[in-house]
Amino acid sequence: MTTSFSVTGQKVVDAYGAIIRSDTSVREVYLCFTGHDHRDGFDHVLKVLKDFDIPASFFLTGDFIRAEKDLVMRMIDQGHYVGVHSDKHLLYCDWTRRDSLLHSPSVIREDIRHNLDALHHLGIDAQYFMPPYEWYNQQVVELAKELDQITVNFSPGTDPTVTIPHPECQTISRVTKLSRIFTHSKSQMA
Repeated sequence: MTTSFSVTGQKVVDAYGAIIRSDTSVREVYLCFTGHDHRDGFDHVLKVLKDFDIPASFFLTGDFIRAEKDLVMRMIDQGHYVGVHSDKHLLYCDWTRRDSLLHSPSVIREDIRHNLDALHHLGIDAQYFMPPYEWYNQQVVELAKELDQITVNFSPGTDPTVTIPHPECQTISRVTKLSRIFTHSKSQMA
């Protein structure tokens, strides 16, 4: 399938409505990490980011947030952005028929809402949503928008499935690189 793009005020939006790049006039790369059921490597990642004063974005599921509250608060305390990645890491649409949902709109809304609730419980007011598996369609983007979430995804050509080998763990996390989408500050705290 050929992916089409539209450019709006420096933002690049994919055919489904997700921001895949912003401020194309600035040459910057931001690191984004997603987390669901593995914490391996996050301590090391946070240390490296802190040592080199590098901001990052962490998109975490509700399951991860509830299980790793102290770790999530460390991310916030270090000035990183923490955003929505679903509650249970459900695959929302079919891998081969992307236009088809695998869950009802109400289930998807509830999954996102529960992730937001887990963040709110920690005082985090997130506005960006990276869908689980970084796989979505226009309907998922619209459902997230109903919950005041802006859907984002990796920039094409940045290989979202890169894993970082580390002696302390098998993989650190899924890494996606987004170009200048997120503001890394503590202003997201409610």
